[in-house]
Amino acid sequence: MLIPTPIMPLMPVRTVAPALSPVTVAEAKVTLRVEHEDDDGLIETLIGVATGYLDGYAGILGRCLISQTWRADFSAFPGCQWIKLPLLPASSVTHVKYIDGDGSLQTLTSGWYSLVTTAHGAHVYLDDDYSWPTTNETPSAVQVTAVYGYGSAASDVPASLRYAIHLHVAHLYEGRAGKIDDMPAYSALVAPYKTRRLG
Repeated sequence: MLIPTPIMPLMPVRTVAPALSPVTVAEAKVTLRVEHEDDDGLIETLIGVATGYLDGYAGILGRCLISQTWRADFSAFPGCQWIKLPLLPASSVTHVKYIDGDGSLQTLTSGWYSLVTTAHGAHVYLDDDYSWPTTNETPSAVQVTAVYGYGSAASDVPASLRYAIHLHVAHLYEGRAGKIDDMPAYSALVAPYKTRRLG
C-alpha cells in the first residue's frame, strides 16, 4: 500500500501551456447553432473560461486535459520512496532537480526513478537501489517537472469532458441563471474525473 508523502508542494507552476483547446470555435458554434462570425471572439473566450474551469491546478478536476508541463516545488525529498505529483494524468517526468547541501542546483539521474500511476495518484517512485540526496533548506529544494494531460490532440480528451465544455459554453453564451455546477447533466459528466487534492 502506498504511503502518501508528507512533503506538500508549493503551488505548481505551468511552464508549457497546451498547444490547442479541447473544443474549437467551429465545434462550439454547432452546439450553439450560431452560423454567423460576429461572436467568434466571444465564443473563443467562453471556451477558454469553460476549459479553465476544469483544466490544470486551478481547475475543479485536479487534472490536465491537453498535454502541458507543470513544475512542482517541494521543501525536501520525502521520508518514503514516493513523491506524489499534484495533477493527473501524468504521462512523463521531464526531470527532478534539487538544491544540494552546497546550494548548487543538481539534476537527479533519470535512471534512479520512474513514474508510477495508481489509484492513489501519480508518483515519482525511487528505485530500491538508491536513496534521495540531501538537500539545502529552502522551500524549492526539490523541483519536479512533469507532463500531464490525456494527449496532444483534442480527440484524446474524454468525450464527456469535451461535452461538458460545450454545455458550459452554452450556459455562458445564453446567459443562463445559476451556476454550471447546479446543472445535473454537467455534474454527471465531470464527477467521475474529480480527484482529491494534495493537502
